[in-house]
Amino acid sequence: ASDNAPIELFHSSLKSETFYINKEPIGSNNIVIDSVENYITFWNNKCVLTK
Repeated sequence: ASDNAPIELFHSSLKSETFYINKEPIGSNNIVIDSVENYITFWNNKCVLTK
């Protein structure tokens, strides 16, 4: 069995820090794509994770 905790943490953080924080409708798929790409860049380069 594989451990899904890392991806579940990523998805939870993505949703709470990107989409749930803004109460307005997202608008378009391009906005979602840009938001996810920006968050992935942030996650990979700036986010400090502890185990």
